Amino acid sequence: MKSFFKGLFRQKNMKYFVGAGILLILGAVYLWYAHNYGNKEQVSLEAQSRVDYDEQNSASKYNLTADYIWSRTKSVMLVSDKLIPEYYMIQGQLTEEKPEFASRYSLTDQALLLSVYVRQNDRLSAMSLVDEVYDRFATSQGSLLASEADADKQNVSVHDNIVWLESFLEYYSVFGSTSDYERIKNASKSLFDEEGNIVESEISFATLQSIYVENGDGTTALVEEERTESDVNLPNNNTVKADKIDGVEMRSVNLRLIRNLENNKFIPAGSYDKALKIVKESFISEDVPFYAYAYQINEDGTIHYIFEGNESGAVDISASIETALNMADVGELSPAVFAYLKSAVVNQKNLGNLYYIATKQASGSVNLFSYIQCLNIAIDCDDTSMYETLCEIIGGKVATYNNSPILSMIYRNDEYRFTAYAQDNLLIYLLLT
Repeated sequence: MKSFFKGLFRQKNMKYFVGAGILLILGAVYLWYAHNYGNKEQVSLEAQSRVDYDEQNSASKYNLTADYIWSRTKSVMLVSDKLIPEYYMIQGQLTEEKPEFASRYSLTDQALLLSVYVRQNDRLSAMSLVDEVYDRFATSQGSLLASEADADKQNVSVHDNIVWLESFLEYYSVFGSTSDYERIKNASKSLFDEEGNIVESEISFATLQSIYVENGDGTTALVEEERTESDVNLPNNNTVKADKIDGVEMRSVNLRLIRNLENNKFIPAGSYDKALKIVKESFISEDVPFYAYAYQINEDGTIHYIFEGNESGAVDISASIETALNMADVGELSPAVFAYLKSAVVNQKNLGNLYYIATKQASGSVNLFSYIQCLNIAIDCDDTSMYETLCEIIGGKVATYNNSPILSMIYRNDEYRFTAYAQDNLLIYLLLT
């Protein structure tokens, strides 16, 4: 009888120990969750323009089907790594032309991939990608490299970090933790100064320098000067240094991000209004309906604008399209810029690469990504004819051969080789979902 009670006592104690252990584990899990998620700061983000069912159906007529594009992109380009490579080039006609992946993993591509995971509500993949990016791209200063391949050079792009921050802010609003909130605060401090201006970094431009100056009557004018090795002094304290200056690329002024950061107190009040004013005043003219390539803030607070990018006397259309998209995202796109882009798309079905200021003529052709960005502009501006035409143009670059390894993906023809770029396929997925 005594041994029976001893056994019963042991069983009861064992139950108590097991119960206590379970409670301790649950308590630890709760404390971890509360620390990382329960107590995190809440952020409120503006809604983005999204396509409806009819627009999705319209795109599918041109072989642009979001689910097919993503399914193939995932199976082809996310095989052995959590990061997505810049491109995949299929096998060429010659035996030595083997299929190959890019060795470069760009930060902007990872930003698009993160947005895809957020759109799909794929928490595990999103968290895994974030950990991988901060493990492989982070510098000792806390910024992120433009690509993993830049580790030795410590090449940090302000523009690329801004692109990442927009996707990361969206990720935080859905899945983020308190440590992610600190990352956003630190990134905001490194990308914006105490007054809410985007920090300047070294930028290059063409040998002919155009400067936007304010006349005494409040109008604006374009002043062109041939640069020499010495500084060139122009009216209104506009000073241009040879070859390179510290400035801000206009395409980096992501107005929607700036407004979201300001609304959530990551950057000072008034930052958005100042940024919007800078972009609005960078508009060149009705005859040259584009935005400036870059700008610099002088010590007295005045702004001067750099209009040429890679070639003297010409506007870089692809860079101006990125700026136009930033404006369209907040409903501030210049009617003249939109009219030019729509005419080039609908009437000519070609977006030039360079627009020469002297002749008012465009030449060349932008890459496919710029057409996809224009599709985003068409969605923002709710323009059906521009949307349809761009779907037709982009749809003409969808692989339809059944045996193709990139079937249903968007491709480019690079030196007689078919190449699927991550940015093209990820962005078109985001636009069509």
